[in-house]
This record gives sequence, structure tokens and C-alpha cells, in this order.
Amino acid sequence: MNIDDLKGFSDHIKPMTCIISVEKFPDGSYGNIRIVTGNSAYLHAAEEYMKVGRDDLFDEEKFVPDQPYERYIPKDLNFEDYCYRSAILGETLHSYVRPEKYKFWIHLNMVPLVSDKENIGYCTYTQEFASDAQAGVVNSLSPEIMSRVLNTCIALRSSDDFEEAAQRVIDDISDLTKADHCCILLTDFEQRHCRVLCEALGNDTELLSMHTYVNDDFIDIAATWDDTIAGSTCFIINEPGDWDTLKERNPLWYESMHSAGAKSLVLFPLRSQGKSLGYIWAINFDTANTVKIKETLELTSFFVASEVSNYQMLGKLTKMSMTDLLTGVSNRNALNERVSRIENGEEGSGRIAVIFADVNELKQVNDKNGHTAGDRLLKRAAIGLQDLFPDEEVYRAGGDEFVMITNRLSDEEIKQKLEIFEQNMELGNFSLSAGFCSGEPENIKLIRETADKRMYAKKTAYYKDRAIRR
Repeated sequence: MNIDDLKGFSDHIKPMTCIISVEKFPDGSYGNIRIVTGNSAYLHAAEEYMKVGRDDLFDEEKFVPDQPYERYIPKDLNFEDYCYRSAILGETLHSYVRPEKYKFWIHLNMVPLVSDKENIGYCTYTQEFASDAQAGVVNSLSPEIMSRVLNTCIALRSSDDFEEAAQRVIDDISDLTKADHCCILLTDFEQRHCRVLCEALGNDTELLSMHTYVNDDFIDIAATWDDTIAGSTCFIINEPGDWDTLKERNPLWYESMHSAGAKSLVLFPLRSQGKSLGYIWAINFDTANTVKIKETLELTSFFVASEVSNYQMLGKLTKMSMTDLLTGVSNRNALNERVSRIENGEEGSGRIAVIFADVNELKQVNDKNGHTAGDRLLKRAAIGLQDLFPDEEVYRAGGDEFVMITNRLSDEEIKQKLEIFEQNMELGNFSLSAGFCSGEPENIKLIRETADKRMYAKKTAYYKDRAIRR
């Protein structure tokens, strides 16, 4: 096809548009993807792109017709897949995406063109930019895609159990993709931790659950995925040549995927407000529906990331509301909730024990050395109690008073622990008076009152003894 004719054709299209050619091999795979020409709006944008950090690769900053697309667009397997489907398979495509490497949304359309060459296909590529998601453009997606995305939003917003709702979402994704394995993995790169939020395995798959692989070191593998995605909206493998790209970008993960039996993959990052929250993926999916799967997951990952962010924020706020900010142990709110669960029979049967511990001479320390010294004393006491009762929750009930509740320890074990603790308190440079009582859960109120009285009796004895020594 004549470049001048294609240039004249593209100039009749108002939005930013270029003409793309795709080389087709006899086995059905593709080779070079080139930007043949474009309208004035596109050529201007291409030349501006070349000026930004590109002059180290190219001597000139003017558009040169019929060059590999990587000269003007960063290499992107998703883009290549769209070009192949439009130029070679003759599909008219449109999508609405926000690649991580850009800070704006792209509304793209591809229309196949008639080609006079047997091994070359052509299509138009039109793109428009927006700083924010536009509902009108999103609504132009197919009813099936919008229905699935809407169901995702409803599932996540209508349930009090976020993890149960997430499981329904991943089950729906499994149904859409017909994949051997679908999963949402949550990541915390600051704390070097990740966990499986939910997953769905195909009925006849030989792939193993992600719980088999996720351990303390798996975060190191997940940390390589952003470089593999390379700023795109996702990383997708559905052509043999795509594996070469994965091998080049991430050889360790390439070997892992091959050994696990993966044949195709689509991986989307979950991001909100510039922060990485995790990933969602499908392995060995129905490649005949790649475009529909990609467009659905594109929007789904956007809403899932938003809900994960809200879920994690709520979790942090809940933890803050249940944590004593000075000492880091649980606070009175958490203690009251625990007692309420016991009173409602939510912690099962069996005897429970309540231990009250009060820091001695906190007021004297505050008066003599200031409240900063008193705060240090409380922190040491909290650490000491956590060391003494490593398997139990330690609560700061207020002031200088701490409480532990246990259904694991016998009276004799508690006595032994407290005796050892009293003998070693001087090593920690603090002193506690402690008392405990045990009984049936339904008597929790009486047990607490008795433990409290015994603690105060010990405290009275402590101060009496100190007075005699002085």
C-alpha cells in the first residue's frame, strides 16, 4: 500500500491516528510491527516523545515512516496483541486503559484495513487521552463486560465479609477465563510480606494452589513482576513469542512458570493512589477470548484495587482503635470486645483465667523523673508481660494496669510464671503486683473482680513492705 495514500487517509481522521502494519508468518505468528504513517496530530506526538529521553537511541527526532513501533511507543505485549488481532485477524477493537507508565487514561480504537500484501496486514490505531476515568467511555464497552464488572462492584460492596466477597469475584473471573488457576495475591513490600487473598483452581488442572508456593521468600519473586509488566496495564502471554519476552525480562519466573505447566498467562497489578497492593492473574486461560478477558480484567483490577485499599485502610484503623499507642499492646477497647465475646459464648467452653498486673511506683517515677521516664517504665512492663505470656493477648486496661486472659494455662502454670517473673523483675528495672483467678467463662465478671482484688492485695502488701524497709 502506498504510504502517501495511507497518510492522506489518516489525515481525514480528526483524533490522533496512525497506520500500523503487522508482518504475518506462515505458522500464523507475527513478526515486525511498524508504524507506517499517521495524521499530523499523531506525528507531532511521536516526535515529542522522541525528544524525551530518546535522543540517545536515535540521531534524529523527526518521524520516519514505516519504522518498528518501539521507536515511538515502549514495547508492550498487550499493544502487539491488539495490533495482531486487528491487522491480521480483522477484528475491530476498542479499549479504555490506564498504563502505569502514564498518568492518564487512553481510549483506543483499532480498525482493520484491506491489504494488498499476503504477508502484511494493516489497521488504524486511534487514541484519545483523559486525565480521569470517563463514565461515558466506560459505558461504551460491551454489555457482557460491563455486567461482569458491575457484579464485581456489587459483590465487594454488599458483603460484610470482604474475603468472602473476594472469593466470589475470583470465582467469577475463573468462570470468564476458563483458566486452570486464578488468584488475587496481596503484597506489602515495606513489610516484605504477601498472602493469598483468594484463588480458584480448574476442575482438571494439575496446577497447585498458590498456598504451596507462598512463603516468607515469595515476596522476592513478586517484587520482580512490576519490571516484567514494564509500565503497561498488564503482562499477557498467549503467543509462543511472548514466552521469549518473559524469558528476557524475568528468566527466573520464566523457568518457574514453565516447570509449573503454564501455557498462557495474564497478570494485572493492583494499584491505588500510586501504591502497589498486589496482583490478579489467570493461568492457562481461554486464549480464544483474550480481548474480552483482558478488557474485563482491566476494569475489574481497577475496582478491586480500590476496594483492597479501603479494606486495608479499615484494617489499619481497626487495629489502631484496638492498640495502645504508647506500649503497642492491645487497649481497653480490645479488652472489652474480648470479654464481650466470652460473655456471648463465642470462645467455646473450658476454664479461663484472668490475670491483673499493676506497675508499682509509676506515680513516684513520674513525680521524680517526669512522665517520659514513666512512659519508659510502662513500655518495659508491657514487653516483660509479652515475654512472660507469649501466647496470650496482653491488654493495657488504662494507667498502670495490664490484663491477660487465657484458656491455655493451668493455675499452677500461671503461679510458676508469676513467681519467676517476680524473681526477675529487678533485672528489668521495674516491679509489678499481679493477681489472678480462674473459672467457667459464664462467670467472667466474677473472675475479673476476684483477680483485680487479689492484685490490689498484692499491691498493698508491696507498699507496706517498702514502707517497713524504709
